[in-house]
Amino acid sequence: FFAEPVESIGVGDRVFDVAIQGASVLQDLDVVAAARGVHQPLVRMFTGIEATDFIDITLTSKNGQTILSGVELVLESGSAENPKKP
Repeated sequence: FFAEPVESIGVGDRVFDVAIQGASVLQDLDVVAAARGVHQPLVRMFTGIEATDFIDITLTSKNGQTILSGVELVLESGSAENPKKP
């Protein structure tokens, strides 16, 4: 989950890449542009991410500071701990 909390941040002021478990999932994310304004929610969902003891989320700045507003983890059907039922 992303949302730009700073009123003075505009398009292009905060741009970054996102990687999960070392794999790139978003490039050149500009939350203000993608959400069409500040204080607007932006949700991105990624499936098929494998994790054991931890989830590694890396934010790499291209311009300005990175921002992450929240994370929701959902166990997918068919995972080792929740196998698909026939």
